[in-house]
Amino acid sequence: MTPEQESRGAELFAAGKTEREVAAELGVGNASAHRLKLRLDAQDQADVPAEDAVLPTPEEDAAAVDAVLEEAASDGALAELTRIRDEITTALETQVARAEASARAVNDLEQQQTDHLAAGLDASALRPRLRDARDDLADWARSVGLLQQRLAEVDEHIAAWHASKELDRMRGELDAAVAERDAVFARTGERMRAAVLAVREAAQEFTAALSDEREAEARAGQLAQAVGASVAAPVRTAISAPPGFDSGAPLALTRAIQEAYKGDVTAVARRLGEVNGWLPPGPPTPEELEQFRKVAEDRERMVAEAKAAASRGPRAPEEPQVASVDHFGRPFDKFGNELVPRGSLPHPLDVYRIPVAGNYDSGYRTGY
Repeated sequence: MTPEQESRGAELFAAGKTEREVAAELGVGNASAHRLKLRLDAQDQADVPAEDAVLPTPEEDAAAVDAVLEEAASDGALAELTRIRDEITTALETQVARAEASARAVNDLEQQQTDHLAAGLDASALRPRLRDARDDLADWARSVGLLQQRLAEVDEHIAAWHASKELDRMRGELDAAVAERDAVFARTGERMRAAVLAVREAAQEFTAALSDEREAEARAGQLAQAVGASVAAPVRTAISAPPGFDSGAPLALTRAIQEAYKGDVTAVARRLGEVNGWLPPGPPTPEELEQFRKVAEDRERMVAEAKAAASRGPRAPEEPQVASVDHFGRPFDKFGNELVPRGSLPHPLDVYRIPVAGNYDSGYRTGY
């Protein structure tokens, strides 16, 4: 396509003609008209009065960023940095579009030059235009590189601003953590002393509970003996380790109980420390305590009846000879044979553990 055809084509495109109409007017192919349209569009975009006058120079931009960084602690600094970044981003998008248009123009001119040479035509007229298009492409590419560099610098400043704010936040948390640490350290001694005293008081209370129980039982027994009356065995609620343990917390609890009966508070404290909060199965419920009381009364009644039967005079030949009874009231003959089959009498161990007076080692009998 000759320069005259290109000039005429530019006029036709400016008048609003389509590529097909321009090709028919100039007597060229539709592809040539299309390439001419692309070159004209690239030139128009490159010739647009740039917004470069609005975008600060690199020196002005650096000065603006430095001024912003002097107020890095304020939220306004971030807004200003963001504004500068938006301006650079807008300019970068414009230059990228121009570079792409110039690249298309260069490709189109190179293709047109190739077509002329292949057709044996003179392509010298395309040289200035191709040179200008390549220079434009180089300028836009350099501009894109410079803008990308400036954008990266502003992004670094924005990241530094966020890092500074995060550092300030962490310093605030550090101040609060130090204050909390100092408060905790200030209370430690008082808490430790209170814990030591609590251990001593707990050992004293543990010992006093068993001592009070023993004294109360002794007084009740003395009064019962003085008035010639019998009283039911007490229902114990004292905790105790189940039998069969020879180590660990259960053994330590058993030894704590033994030391408590001796009145050695220091040893009790040491043993309770070894127990370390372990407890045997929970204390009896009110219903179980009532059952314990009834069982104890029934046992005392059976023992009394068996002893009365053993102390009676001559018995009938068919009546068994009772030699003695055990502490549960079961009668035995002189050979040690049970005269009443096991289970025919209500035996407390069939259902519940039986509180046994004076059994301070285990607390409850749990078997025959």
